[in-house]
Amino acid sequence: MKKFFQKSLSVFLSFVFLISIFSISSYAINVGELVAEKNITINEWDEYKKVVSKTDKELLALGCTKEDIINIRNFDYEKEIRNRASLDDQTLRNYRYTDDEIVELRKAAAMDDIPENVIRSISTATMTSNLSYVSNGSRTENNTPMYYVNMKYSWSWSRIPFFRIVDMVAVVFDSNTSNSFTYCVQPNNKVHANLISVHPSYSTISQVEPWVLSTEHTNSISAKFALALTDGDGVLTHFAYSGYGTFQLTNRSNAAMLYVDAAYGHTTINIVPNYSLSGSGVSLGIDFRLGMDEQHCTGYFYENFTIAQKYIYHGTVYGKNNTGGTAA
Repeated sequence: MKKFFQKSLSVFLSFVFLISIFSISSYAINVGELVAEKNITINEWDEYKKVVSKTDKELLALGCTKEDIINIRNFDYEKEIRNRASLDDQTLRNYRYTDDEIVELRKAAAMDDIPENVIRSISTATMTSNLSYVSNGSRTENNTPMYYVNMKYSWSWSRIPFFRIVDMVAVVFDSNTSNSFTYCVQPNNKVHANLISVHPSYSTISQVEPWVLSTEHTNSISAKFALALTDGDGVLTHFAYSGYGTFQLTNRSNAAMLYVDAAYGHTTINIVPNYSLSGSGVSLGIDFRLGMDEQHCTGYFYENFTIAQKYIYHGTVYGKNNTGGTAA
């Protein structure tokens, strides 16, 4: 299975990078799940424009290769819209388009020149995510108590986006005491993003990735995974509609507030996703590299792992007893 995945991923990267390197899709938190005013809609069209507006020198400084820049400059955005619209109805339904959305997509593709407002109007794919408390407790380590909390970060796509390369999830954490939280490796705590078949000839591929504790950034973990796979003809066969990652944090103190920024980085034009950290304490956050749309779930948990709405800074965050949000 591992060899199949590696071979499929190689085929995927070779074909999809040229076929769907840019897109018009967007993802955002669903309106019904908003729990904080700082939620934003992220549009891949805007990300594309932000990238192409930079000079070649700026792109090189940000890690793009000369080949990347050629692809960026020569990319025909409207052609990709028309390629998507040319798919048959059943394929688009498999992509989770509604019948009305199919009609809207084809109307846009039939235009000689597709205006920007129309591109935005058909960018309705959404990705929702949430960070939730699972459980907490204590155990004895080196004859002293160690306090732990188990957490879960989940996400799901409502529809297959145009960008389908390699995505990343990352988590950074901090506390308000000298006894800081640390990541504790647990055998069952991994990132799951199964590749669901969108083609009748294939079956689901299990995709389980370990968390990687950063050697460059203090108190942060991350995992990369393939968002989709294609066959040798470049036809989409699998897509990771949803996923989740569980993780455990430990602390010698049971009186520490916990700050967490759990973020999803959706790759648009960079095959290799990456991130950096900025700020400190409650302002500590994850910044993904150029060409990655970001979705954050950020909150400050009390010592008992409840969370007040005023301490939910981004996204949907659930604390103990669901304080600050509805049941996960």
